[in-house]
Amino acid sequence: MPTLTPKQRSFLQVLVRLLRENDIAPTVRELQDAAKLRSSRSVVQYLDALESAGVITRGEGRRNIRIVAQPETASTILVPVIGRVAAGTPILAEENVRDVIGVDRSVARGNHSYYFLQVVGDSMDRAGIQNGDFVLVRYQETADDNATVIALVDDSATVKKLRLSRDAAILQPVSSNPVHRPIVVDPAFRIQGVVVATFPKEQLFS
Repeated sequence: MPTLTPKQRSFLQVLVRLLRENDIAPTVRELQDAAKLRSSRSVVQYLDALESAGVITRGEGRRNIRIVAQPETASTILVPVIGRVAAGTPILAEENVRDVIGVDRSVARGNHSYYFLQVVGDSMDRAGIQNGDFVLVRYQETADDNATVIALVDDSATVKKLRLSRDAAILQPVSSNPVHRPIVVDPAFRIQGVVVATFPKEQLFS
């Protein structure tokens, strides 16, 4: 795939989604609305960049976009890589997306939203999630007992094993490091997804 900036890849993801959902090229206005851009000029600038990179071509008419360098195939899906989560913003907000990676649909199954999040620390090393690894997360706001989840605690994202009881929810580390202790969370804490796979950094960015 041609080299694109993270924002260009994020915009491309929107374009691919609209093409897949509607089986027809979107208009500039439709792209503006879907990508939540302030002006049609921004859309044109992104399209110019994608065309210069050889990803798309444009012809005449309003629905004139054609992808010529396939960023994904029927067997893959583009998944955003989430950076630091800003306080008060949704985890999948545009400003949190720093890259996009193609993932095989045998891993990212079904019509769900997925994202990657890089793990910092060793609180889940005994579960096979090492410091620096990237976890593939299926976005959902509920999870079953014993699931490995991404939870927002004080607007910080953390990966832990979810333990549920009648009276409490506990975020349980699975670590060889005794410094990590279970977190008893407020009932209003937010689940932001369930971990479905783990990848070392070099596997995704080799």
